[in-house]
Amino acid sequence: MRYATRAEIIEEINRRVDPRVLLERIGYHPESIRELGTILKCFCPIHKDEKFPTLLVDKGKRTFKCAVRACEANRGGNLIEFFALFEGQPPTLQTAF
Repeated sequence: MRYATRAEIIEEINRRVDPRVLLERIGYHPESIRELGTILKCFCPIHKDEKFPTLLVDKGKRTFKCAVRACEANRGGNLIEFFALFEGQPPTLQTAF
């Protein structure tokens, strides 16, 4: 029997996460999330934006990216990495389980 690699496990978990549910669970009200096709657009909780919805979450790819260059979320990543940033965890620890 072949065991899954860490990367495969992370990808499987990321694939199962519903981006809208994740945003709602971390405190977003459903009405504050704009849906543009497969993209969810909202205020970025990483740099605490309250003026412009700069966070883009791709529902199909299960990825995120903030449009603000100075924001740590600007580098983007998967939903697990987004949750780690939101929780203040270093990106290298987000998958420690």
